Amino acid sequence: MQDTADTHKIKYQYFVSPGGTDAGQVHLSGIGVPSTIIGICSRYIHTSSSIIHTDDYDAAKELLIKLVKGLDRSTLQTILDRA
Repeated sequence: MQDTADTHKIKYQYFVSPGGTDAGQVHLSGIGVPSTIIGICSRYIHTSSSIIHTDDYDAAKELLIKLVKGLDRSTLQTILDRA
């Protein structure tokens, strides 16, 4: 993901959250599941309305599109080999 963001000059912040996500548990199940999160920083996340910066949304969307378009058998095999 970082290589894709760097190649396409997509802004990102690398952060390991002490909080929990479904990916935080699924990678531990069985023999493990390759997983990652593309998260968007948000204020007031546990309320009825959150606030995000639209630039963060646009960057996350662009990164996700580039990742999906770049996913082929070779890339998938690389991910699985590193798991």
